[in-house]
Amino acid sequence: MTDLTIYYDIFETPFGWMGLLASDKGLKNTTLPQNSPDICYEELGPEMVGAVQDSDRFDELRQRIIGYFEGDPETFEDVPVDLEDASEFYLAAWRACQSIPYGETRTYGWLADQAG
Repeated sequence: MTDLTIYYDIFETPFGWMGLLASDKGLKNTTLPQNSPDICYEELGPEMVGAVQDSDRFDELRQRIIGYFEGDPETFEDVPVDLEDASEFYLAAWRACQSIPYGETRTYGWLADQAG
């Protein structure tokens, strides 16, 4: 694991508070909308220790997420993701998730089959 600066932002959406965590390589973690910023902080996990709050870094993504929750179609496929610490199974599951077309769903069983 490479020592990188970790950045975060916690912001309000139409559905509650949401947290983002990223390295210089890309997005590492997100939370679903929560009732409070404190819950987001906890859910972002142990990488929050020493993380730097940087709202400017997340400005574009934050606006896109808020737009998505307001009904704007958005795929987020161009958002860089930092998967450096991910297991092989996680990477396989991630690739399977990426293959699901916008607006469609799959079961966890399907995802597990695809990921191996």
